[in-house]
Amino acid sequence: MTTPPPPPPPQLYTVAQTRAILCCSRRTVDRLAAKGLLKVVRLGRAVRVSRESVEQLIARGGQP
Repeated sequence: MTTPPPPPPPQLYTVAQTRAILCCSRRTVDRLAAKGLLKVVRLGRAVRVSRESVEQLIARGGQP
């Protein structure tokens, strides 16, 4: 019997997930989004952050 493959990572993270990945505060996530370093998607009142923008920020070492 084989184990099914793990599900793919989400395309959008919640702010809480983004905070956990980046080890920072909500305010820092808000600032990064305001500066355009994180791409934010609003779904009604819900705020989501694109996985791609988080990965790019990490690859750049947090620099613009």
